[in-house]
Amino acid sequence: MIKMRRHVLIYPHVWLFLISIIFLIASPSQVICSDSKEGEILVNKLWSGLKERKMEEIYRMIAPGFQAVSKKGLRDRGQEIKFLGGLYINKYSLNDLTVTRNGPVTLISYRISAEGTLQGKPVSIKSGNRLSVFLKTDTGWLWIAHANFGSQD
Repeated sequence: MIKMRRHVLIYPHVWLFLISIIFLIASPSQVICSDSKEGEILVNKLWSGLKERKMEEIYRMIAPGFQAVSKKGLRDRGQEIKFLGGLYINKYSLNDLTVTRNGPVTLISYRISAEGTLQGKPVSIKSGNRLSVFLKTDTGWLWIAHANFGSQD
């Protein structure tokens, strides 16, 4: 009987351990949710900044080693700054955002619909696939890469 009581006393510790494990397992979903919201904020900050012509703010976001790719080729930071300088967005909407985080890197894939002008010519994107990649640094988030998989760019 004494032996049985010892096992009974151990059970509360086992239950406490199992409950702790369940909370630890549940925690990553909260982190994913947080990362998802943060990713949405980053990509919305980028596009709203472009629409509102907050170009200095956008330029500060672009990392020194930035790379972009589209059907027209590759762009480095300087080329992207020149490209964005000729882009005027009248309206845009983002859909189907998927956010993943790997350490300090956040990747956001999404669809964009937008209207505006590029180098003075009208541009209309019905549903273009995009991927924007951001790096978290001690001074904030930097935009390190962008991919344009369709529509006009």
